[in-house]
Amino acid sequence: MRRQRLTLLPQQRPDLERQVIALTEPQMHYLRHVLRLRDGDKFWLLDGVGSWYETQLQGTLAQVGEPTLAPSQELGIELHLAIAMPKGTAMESVVRHATELGVHHIHPLWSDRTVNRHDLGRQKLQRWQRIASEAAELSLRSHCPPVSAPQDYSQWLANWADTFGQKLIAVTDRGAPHLLNLWASNCDRPMALLTGCEGGWTARETQAAQDYGFRPCSLGDRTLSAVTAPLAGLSLLAALWESQQ
Repeated sequence: MRRQRLTLLPQQRPDLERQVIALTEPQMHYLRHVLRLRDGDKFWLLDGVGSWYETQLQGTLAQVGEPTLAPSQELGIELHLAIAMPKGTAMESVVRHATELGVHHIHPLWSDRTVNRHDLGRQKLQRWQRIASEAAELSLRSHCPPVSAPQDYSQWLANWADTFGQKLIAVTDRGAPHLLNLWASNCDRPMALLTGCEGGWTARETQAAQDYGFRPCSLGDRTLSAVTAPLAGLSLLAALWESQQ
């Protein structure tokens, strides 16, 4: 039987040195009522940054053993998704499935056409991070991708663009080259994919990205939704990377 898993919250990582973790109420509920674990039962504790720990449940505490190098389920390249937030709860699906596909970091953005209010995005941040943690556990990942606090599009470009080697922005322009034709496998720096919300990017936003070195790319002949586009792009990039390793 495969041993159950739980991913630590970032603020709990310092407690690993003491080998005792005080579990939160949601973690206790998950272990005892979802996984049906009892005192003395063992599970894997994932630190979210590359190590697993054989752990025993004792009351409201997790007794932590020595770290084990996590089985490699990562892409080997830091793939960042920057997405103009779609309407409603659609961002939850993006976070969940992008994590399963191997994304390294998720950056929610406010663009010219974003419908979500600025305060609403921040209120949902904790939930998005919890969804990412659950998806990382499900897909046996050693890295749990952080979900950044939402930023304005222009601010994000100024703060992050220089971080990346390959930089792509998905557009609906039929004249843009396909993502497959822009892929370069010899890049050893983090890579970024920008995708828009409903209605896509404005001309101003596309030009701003190009000014920072992003190359417009197509994801195919069909028009994709704000949820499908980032997942299609990530799937292509992950497949390209893994096929050449």
